[in-house]
Order: sequence, then C-alpha cells, then structure tokens
Amino acid sequence: MAGYWRSKYDWRKNEKSLNIFPQLTTTIDALELMIAFASLIVAVIMVTQKK
Repeated sequence: MAGYWRSKYDWRKNEKSLNIFPQLTTTIDALELMIAFASLIVAVIMVTQKK
C-alpha cells in the first residue's frame, strides 16, 4: 500500500481538493510530517524522510 502512495498516487491531480483542509507541517527526527485535518475526528498524516 505504501508503494502506491509513494509512486502511483497523483498528488498534483488531487492537490486542490486536499488543500481545502487546514494543515500543518513539522519535522521530527529527520521525518517531515504533513497533517491535514479533515474533521475533528480524522487527521490525515503524511510522513516523508528529509533528504
């Protein structure tokens, strides 16, 4: 599943609809975390390793 998100999911195609949600980014132990708040209950977290 991670391979799909890393190499096949078209982020640019879906970027506009994802950006309607409040979000923040932070770095912890060289990992960049992007958190998008879709509701009070659900938060979507994307983790990428800094290069």
